[in-house]
Amino acid sequence: MVETFPQEFRLRFLWEKKGEKVKTLKFELSGKYAMFKKPDVNAVNLTFGQIHKVALMGLLGAIAGYNGYEQQKKEKAVYPQFYEKLKDIKIAIIPLADKGYFSKEMRSYTNTTGYANAGSTLIVKDQVLINPRWEIYILMDENCPGELANALQNKPFNCVYIPYLGNTYCLAELSNIEVTEATKTNGNNKIDSLFIKKEAEINVLDDEDDAEPFIYQESLPVALTESTNLYMYKKLCFTNLPVTYKADIYNCNEKTLAFL
Repeated sequence: MVETFPQEFRLRFLWEKKGEKVKTLKFELSGKYAMFKKPDVNAVNLTFGQIHKVALMGLLGAIAGYNGYEQQKKEKAVYPQFYEKLKDIKIAIIPLADKGYFSKEMRSYTNTTGYANAGSTLIVKDQVLINPRWEIYILMDENCPGELANALQNKPFNCVYIPYLGNTYCLAELSNIEVTEATKTNGNNKIDSLFIKKEAEINVLDDEDDAEPFIYQESLPVALTESTNLYMYKKLCFTNLPVTYKADIYNCNEKTLAFL
């Protein structure tokens, strides 16, 4: 069942839980390109294969109007504001790609700012994801700020800062935004979202199942360290195999979700 909150709830914290049911904010996230830079030092900038939780927090922070790394440096804060506000938010990410893999290609552009290369021309080579698309769910519990919930539900949709998919040339598009209801479940399920490998036991398909089994896995950032704001990683998986999951999972829109 899809529903929206009445207008009088827009400026207050949005959370409802009845038994095992919770509200979620769902939307589709897409773009022509995405570039979630790996921190390794290379001749080219390589991208992660998926949007990761920290990048998604930055995108959501832009929508809600939270400041980023530049303001953090000025204020000498422990974390950028978007991370301080959203670090406990629960998010489920469904890659809308065959077996979880998006096509990649190299993209070159000229950086002539001087800031990047001491006044000379710098040729930058980025690896990018092509036409990436994800379905995103946000658990609307006490960790989902009201500013974010309100911003996503405004019609027409409006954001404070422009959301990017990792780089300024990778504009993000949000669509099909709605509030849905999720029900907590457990047991042996096919999980439709990325999930934490350490929390899972991946099982074998029955011989009668005609689907070709696949497992996508990648170590992706899920948090920042306090002292240096370096990425903290967890190995995440995406598969069509049944999974026995130790943490909570939810049924929503006929899909099974693991929130990160």
